[in-house]
This record gives sequence, structure tokens and C-alpha cells, in this order.
Amino acid sequence: MMGLLVRRIARSRRIHLGHIAFCALVFCAIYVLLYQDLGISLPALEYDESLVEVPLRFRVSEGWVWKDDIDYMKTAKSSNAIMTDGLESNQSNEEFPPSAAQDNGLDYGQGRYLELEGVEDYVLWHDGHPEPTKRQANRKIRSCRKPVENILFLKTHYTGSDVITNILNRFADLHNLRIAIPSESLSTFYWPSRFHWKYVDMMLLDGLLPNILCNHARFNGDVMDEIMQPHTAFITILRDPVRHFEATFQNLDFARILEMENLPHPYLKFLENPRKYISRAIQHQRFKDSLNLIKNGMFFDLGLHTTDYHKLKVVKDAIIEIDDKFTIVLIYESLDESLVLLKRKLCWDLDDVLYLKFHYQRHWENFRHPELNSSAREQIRHWNKADVMLYQYFNETLWNEVRSEGQGFFHELREFREKHEEMEQQCLGQGGDSGKIGLNPEVSSFNRYLCEKMLLKEIEYLHYFRRKMENSKRRPFANSSVERNYGNKMFSGHAQDSNLILTQSNGTGARTV
Repeated sequence: MMGLLVRRIARSRRIHLGHIAFCALVFCAIYVLLYQDLGISLPALEYDESLVEVPLRFRVSEGWVWKDDIDYMKTAKSSNAIMTDGLESNQSNEEFPPSAAQDNGLDYGQGRYLELEGVEDYVLWHDGHPEPTKRQANRKIRSCRKPVENILFLKTHYTGSDVITNILNRFADLHNLRIAIPSESLSTFYWPSRFHWKYVDMMLLDGLLPNILCNHARFNGDVMDEIMQPHTAFITILRDPVRHFEATFQNLDFARILEMENLPHPYLKFLENPRKYISRAIQHQRFKDSLNLIKNGMFFDLGLHTTDYHKLKVVKDAIIEIDDKFTIVLIYESLDESLVLLKRKLCWDLDDVLYLKFHYQRHWENFRHPELNSSAREQIRHWNKADVMLYQYFNETLWNEVRSEGQGFFHELREFREKHEEMEQQCLGQGGDSGKIGLNPEVSSFNRYLCEKMLLKEIEYLHYFRRKMENSKRRPFANSSVERNYGNKMFSGHAQDSNLILTQSNGTGARTV
């Protein structure tokens, strides 16, 4: 009898222990699911002080910031350095601010360096909404019935992009639009780091989204969609990859960085063995941010990962995505045609897209280049193969669109060129194409205001907009008045500026594309 009782007690304990084990397994499974789906972190078995948990959601002025997933970022020894093998790879030169990160893995040697670009899926979220939902992505604008005022210009390096930046700055100034200004008084949005809204001076925007972004930023479509207005037109500009490589190599002083300054025609020598010179720069701790542009520099600005340069399918897919998102891709070698087409796609006026050649030439005309033979050109194309594919696609696209516009386009193009030559003479006088660029002292008083703004460089316009936006926060800013008729056009400047009256005969006016 006693033995039977003992066996029953033991059996009941085994059943009880089995129930406990089963419940423990269920609890662990639920906990793991919560960790994976909701971002609830499991306690680490070994606490590592170098791992920093990024919060799911945190408060900013007039809204929330929502991060789609949990990520752990290993903190670097220095906020501006990427460390590997005891060496720093991300040292900045004078032209570029220190970046927070370098891309992982240039296929010519930088792959040894750690990637510390943060997670890029932050979303601005306003109060009053219980759960975040991303806004619809901006797509190519195919038609317009009134002037488009929300524009993001992805500014590429050494492609004549200063022309477009000046045009957009003038348009924003005239129409009293909000400009995205880089934070920390920088001139770029922390290039070469991928764009993030935190690189924008949000205090100047005073809780509002910008209308125009046109300073150097590395493309990051999802985040740019969140910081820009709905139905923003995305535009950019490209240049023949051979000439682009030459201009970039010389303007950014790659010969000095790569310790080739004493060699004749250093960029041709570089192409004989690129890995040798880049590896040496890394070993000597001379890999500057600017060297990210030494291969496929335009596609780098447009966000393509350096490890994908040689992947044909990835490059093709990236080109199609750009074509789907960007309203127009301008071409440096066909700048006048590009600007007239831009004017039509945005329902602007010809006066809005006028430019001065010194923005177009100032990074290029002072150099004397060796005449490239076919072999050297082919070497450059092979080295920049992704850029070649990008340029060929959008150059063909531009000319297909020009042909589809009909004869009216070419009449407007001729009128634009006449206006352009007139403004060159008005603003710059006889010395417009050479020597020191400055305002023509004989410019008429009613054109002086426009000429002064057309001569402003990017940095000067940034200072101007910072002051203007700071002043507008202190007191209500009077909107600039714009009086339009399509026989004559009047521009009234702000109270502190001189008035401008510009006469034109515009044959088309606003139109639906």
C-alpha cells in the first residue's frame, strides 16, 4: 500500500514538472516572437558596453520620430573615424565635412573598413496619429497645370550642378519658399553619408517641411520622401563620364591625395593600376571622403553602394528606379535643351531657368587637358562602367523627350538662347567668359537685382537664406509679390531689395505637359 502511494506521488510530480517544462517552452516561444516582431530586446548573456540600443521612438519638436526596427550599432573610437587594423579611413579634407560613416566595401580595397552608416528607415511622425504609416513615395511628375514649387535637386559633383542650384535658389527667393539648409552651418547634408533628415536644420524650418532641397546630399529616396512635401519633383544632372572623371580627378586634387603629383598626366597613370594607388592611400591614412568619387562618382551621389558597381543587374535596376522617381535628369552637354525641357515639365517661365556661364565653366575651363586617345577613353569608361550605363540611358531619354515635344520646343529653345546671351551681356559685359567674374558696372538698374542673384555662389546663397529664415522667425515675413502676364513680366523684390522689372515676349506661357 505504501509503495503504491509513493508511485502515485512520483507520477504526479513528473506530470507537474512536465507541465512546468511545457509552460516554460511556450513562454520562451512567445518571448522570442515578441522580440522579433515588436522589437522587445532579450537580455544579453554577456553585456557589451560597446553596443548601443537605438530607441524605437523618440520625441522631437512638433512630432515623433519612428524607427521601423531595432538595430545595434557598434560605437567607433572616434565620432569621425572608421577604425580597422588600428587605422583611420575617414579623414576629411578642407572641401568636405567629416562624415559619420563610410560605405562598406569599395571593390578596389576599401572593403576592409567597417560600415557604420546608421539605419536609414526613420520616419517623421506628427502628433495625433496612434501608429506610423509611411507617406506615398514621390514619383515622376508627368504633367502640371501650375508652376511646381516643391523640388529636390540631387546635386552631383562636377556636372554643372551649380547652374541648377542657382536657378532653384533664385526661384525659392522670388516665391518666398522654404529651403532645406544643412545643419551645423555646413554646406552639404553630411555628404558622403547617406542623406538623413537629421542633417537638415529643422529649427530654421520652424516645424514645416521644406519646398526645395538643392545642396549636396547623397541620395536616400525613402528618407528624402519623408522630409519633402508630397508631389515633390526630383531632378538631377549627369555629365559625360570621361570628362566627369577628368574634372573630378583634377578639382579634388586626387593626384596629391594618391601621392602622384609629380607624375605626368596622373589620372592616366592611375588607371594603369588603380588598386595600387588606392591601397597605398589607405595604408598611409590618406583616404579622404572625396575619394568616394574616384570611381562611378555620379552613381555614388545617386546612392548606389560601392560594392554593387560591378553587379550588372543591380546597376540596371537602380537606373530604372531613378527613371521612375526623377521627373527629369538633365545632361551637362545639352544644358540649354535640358533647361527648356525642365521649364516645360515644371510649368515655369523661361526667365526662371536663365543662367550665367561662369557657374557652368568655373570648375573646368582653367585646366589644360591632354587630348585623350581612344585607348585612354576606353580605360576611363571601363573604370566608370556604372556611370557610363547611367549616362547613356538618361542622355537617350532626354533626347527622346526633346523629339516628342515637337517644333514648338525648338522655337522656345532659340528664344531661350537669345535671352541667355542678352543676360550674359547685361550682367557680365564683355568680360563674361574670361578672367575675374564680376558684375558689369554698366548694368541697368532694373536688371541689377537679378544679375546680383545670378552671380551668387552656393555658399553665399546659403548664408543669405540662413539670415532670411532667421529673420522670418523673429517677425512675419512679407511675401514677395509676383505680377505675371505673358506679354510682360514684373518681379517685385522684398522691401530691402531693389525692384526688378524684366521685359520678355513669351510665346508659350504656362502649359500642361
